[in-house]
Amino acid sequence: MKAIRITIIFYMISAAWYPLYSETNLIKNGSFETGKNGQADGWKSVTEINGVARGIIELSDKGFFKEGKFSLHMQSVNTSPGKDRISISCSRYLSASPDTYLPGKPFVLEFYAKSPVLNQTISLSYYTPSRWQPHWRKSKEFTLSDQWQKYAMSVIIPDAAFWQDRVLTFFIYLGYGEIFLDNVSARMEQEYGNTDSTPQDKSLIPGSDEEYHALLGKNLILNSGAERGWYQVFCQPANFGSAYEQFSNTGLVLEPNGYQGGACFSFYGTEKPIDNNNLQLSPIFLKANKKYFLSGYARSDRDNAEMIISFIQQSGTAYIKKVKLATAWRRYDMLIDNCGSKTQSDSQVKCHRDMGSGPETEGAYLAIPKFTGITPGARYFLDNIVGGYGLAVPEFKKEKILIRDRLASDRSQFIPGEKITIPLEFENPGAEMAEILMRYSITDFFGNELAAADIPITAVPAGKTAQYILATAVQKWGVFNLTITVKTSNDLIRHVIRLNTLTRPKKLMPEICIDLQLPFGTMKILDITQYCRKLLRDYVSAFGAGMVRLWLRDSRENENGYDQADREAIIALQEAHALGIKNYYCWSNPRNHWDKEFFDDINNRHLVPADLTEYTNMLTRRYQKYNGLIDYFELLNEPNIWVGKAKKPFPQGYQEINPEYYAALAKTTYKVLKKINPELPIIGPTTAGLDLGFIEDVLRQGTAKYLNGISYHGYPHLKRGNYTGDAENLKTILQRNNGEHLLTNIFQSEAGIQAETITREWEISRLQISMACKIPQMILLGLGEQQKSYNIFRISPLQTMGIEHALLLIGGPQTKNDYLAAPVLFSLRALNERLAGTVFNRKIVINPDIHCLIFNDETASKTICTLWMDDAITGTISMELPESNGLILYDLMGNLRPLSNRTIFLDHVPVYIETKYPPQILE
Repeated sequence: MKAIRITIIFYMISAAWYPLYSETNLIKNGSFETGKNGQADGWKSVTEINGVARGIIELSDKGFFKEGKFSLHMQSVNTSPGKDRISISCSRYLSASPDTYLPGKPFVLEFYAKSPVLNQTISLSYYTPSRWQPHWRKSKEFTLSDQWQKYAMSVIIPDAAFWQDRVLTFFIYLGYGEIFLDNVSARMEQEYGNTDSTPQDKSLIPGSDEEYHALLGKNLILNSGAERGWYQVFCQPANFGSAYEQFSNTGLVLEPNGYQGGACFSFYGTEKPIDNNNLQLSPIFLKANKKYFLSGYARSDRDNAEMIISFIQQSGTAYIKKVKLATAWRRYDMLIDNCGSKTQSDSQVKCHRDMGSGPETEGAYLAIPKFTGITPGARYFLDNIVGGYGLAVPEFKKEKILIRDRLASDRSQFIPGEKITIPLEFENPGAEMAEILMRYSITDFFGNELAAADIPITAVPAGKTAQYILATAVQKWGVFNLTITVKTSNDLIRHVIRLNTLTRPKKLMPEICIDLQLPFGTMKILDITQYCRKLLRDYVSAFGAGMVRLWLRDSRENENGYDQADREAIIALQEAHALGIKNYYCWSNPRNHWDKEFFDDINNRHLVPADLTEYTNMLTRRYQKYNGLIDYFELLNEPNIWVGKAKKPFPQGYQEINPEYYAALAKTTYKVLKKINPELPIIGPTTAGLDLGFIEDVLRQGTAKYLNGISYHGYPHLKRGNYTGDAENLKTILQRNNGEHLLTNIFQSEAGIQAETITREWEISRLQISMACKIPQMILLGLGEQQKSYNIFRISPLQTMGIEHALLLIGGPQTKNDYLAAPVLFSLRALNERLAGTVFNRKIVINPDIHCLIFNDETASKTICTLWMDDAITGTISMELPESNGLILYDLMGNLRPLSNRTIFLDHVPVYIETKYPPQILE
């Protein structure tokens, strides 16, 4: 049989809920049995484009399904593929009359199709012609034969107003042959149940379509009420009366006496935006030029306490509205009447950073709804948070069913493929029996459904709680959402649980490494412990991190040999190991890292000792404290600049750490540490910038045999020539100084500053790209000190392409910017996920400005292309593809990027193209 593909574009709900449905076909003349002059009654054909005939649409008696005498024949007569299409539409196929319409009631759309043409595609679209009406568009492909087959989809009908003047359209793009259609039908569903007659659809993506928003009362935010006990609120868990697990007492908690009873969220305000003074909720998609609202009921224990309502996108761009709270419950709204624009009708809504310029405004963005308290010491209470499409904020409505999970922690970790057991509770607080239908689904970052099933609970008595043990499994590693959906009457209620499956095939992808830059010795032990736990658990472990770089900047010791920094470091190292993370330990100079006068003080007692015997004793004592907790040992931080000093006995001052002295330190370190742990890798010299001169001077002392890896910081303004030349020169230096074995362990940390900004949103180091392409198995660690920007590097699962450990950078607690890092980690995991299981095909130089790496999945049915621009490009450029059909375009953050006709705009952001076509599409 010949295989063809069919594409359906409209809103769909999972086939796991396929019901029994009525015999009444809501589509008139769906079997094409009546018509005049070869045209079907009730259907409108479009075969001319700009006055030129492009195809044929006619009734045909040559090929029809079992019943009747006719079918619909569509054939394109243009042999050149293009965006234009021929189409046939049924504009009044569904009535919103009381006889057929029920709000929130699904119906089933069916049709039969076949084609004599191999790889034929057909699309089905359901939309509103009026530009003032919301509409959705989704696509799905089926593999068909040259024989008649039935295809069915279940569609939910939202509010009646959304169904006025809708049209149903079949269309064929030019150059794609012919197709026969018959027995098109739409039938209302009468009762729920399972059927096996239709293929499953897994395209349900919460928060992706306006009609779905309307169906859910326009609230796109998951877990926005506080009545369910503790549960995950984006990256923050909460519990009644106290912060959950690792959070301090000033963190997010759940409190009684919420709006109209029940529970509410609560936290204290602080002057600076940190994790403990805000409520972040599940991210939603924002689309350019659309209207959105974010609303919630709030109060404070202080009059006029200030609160910021915001939609924060991954880039740090945000819509912000500052409001003053009363002591009584009130509703506070932020209305966005033109997403992507810097200015809004509500003058109190401000745009943070540069939104609204460039082609990216045509795309879709993942944004985090956030409420932040900024009056220090004020207590904030929030309830009934809603956000979604449009400007009409829905009225408060209590949930008829309260869903709770009874996991011990939202940090529970699972193994891919192994059974996951989750205790669930379904409480009916009402006075009547609640008839319910329940199901669960597991989705990844992109909303792709990995597993789904019905939950066999049909009713919950009034005032009672039903319990259910959910058993499932996830076959992939990563972080996933398990969504419990309850349908009762006309309501849909959702509860989301985060699933962490952290063990994965190591060969498939690189690991994430984070440079925490924790300033041990400068914070209270309790604070640093909580901070470490939060970062390691929330940001590192949950996203599959393999390594974390920890600093020790203070070498003071008390009479017991331990100082505060030691105790804090031990706690952090233990936390990382408990989570299966390798510790990259940096013995650094003091915490006053940026105070040059501090280093010039001859009375400075906090530098590493200049006397090698004293250094040996200190190193031995210090490492023995951490024995078994350190996986990599980095010898000093940036010894090639003014921080490179060792102390001498007072009042002699200090010893400059020149290449000769560093070589002596390296030799001593080797003798001390290898005697204690022969397997411990020693890394150095960790220069500020790629200081090739300092590195070679160190290696000339015969130091290569004492090192297991070379390290440097990739700051472009320090000791840098050109990117490609640096990579080649480093390789040459290592080879001629007997350090060729170090080529497989090159560590780069603290990467990326504004001098290398490629966009106003992201910093992508071309030095890392060049180095990674030239030197295999390069290990990258990152550090982000800029609150408004992060550093994301190209990720490749190829050892030969250079990156064994991918990275993300998070600043230390002194920068207070880690609260923005969560969406970046989502993107990093998404990119890892996208390339997992792929194999490298080849590199393509599209033109002198654009380069591309091609990856294929194991079945060769999907091609993933990673694009980046040449070093010298400073402005927006574009490239034109030979095809646009079947292409999906993402930026580094996983946002959909505009694909105008066949043109891709590269606004200094590498993008990922996913397509079913072979790699030749880019050649």
